[in-house]
Amino acid sequence: MRHMRYLRWLSVALALFVAPSMSNAQKPPGYAGTAACVDCHKENFGAFNNSLHGKAADSRTPAASLGCETCHGPGAKHADNPDEKIRGLKNLSPDAVTAVCTGCHSAGEHALWAGSKHEARGVACTSREDGEAGPTVRNLPPEHC
Repeated sequence: MRHMRYLRWLSVALALFVAPSMSNAQKPPGYAGTAACVDCHKENFGAFNNSLHGKAADSRTPAASLGCETCHGPGAKHADNPDEKIRGLKNLSPDAVTAVCTGCHSAGEHALWAGSKHEARGVACTSREDGEAGPTVRNLPPEHC
């Protein structure tokens, strides 16, 4: 338990001190940077930072690019005023979510999304086909597809 608390604080510290120094020089207009996101969304950052998307050392990941804003879009207005909405993937249609994901995930194992049964059914790559919480389409075993 103590170990997990340490890892959580370490990931927050990395986001606040390392990530800003890596990405601030390349921040386009309208983007706030990952450190601004972490100020209010610490609970989300832990999960992001521990996922494959959060590996800044891998140049293919969102963490190595625009961090949270790679998927959620420019966040400077939202960081200044939380009432200004940012792209929340939970509130998008399956097609819109899939468009965000396939912006990067269009090669390798993800290359077959277009024309798949899941696309035809209007299921997002981040949702379960039954709409319930649990494993998403991207990590369901083949017998469920």
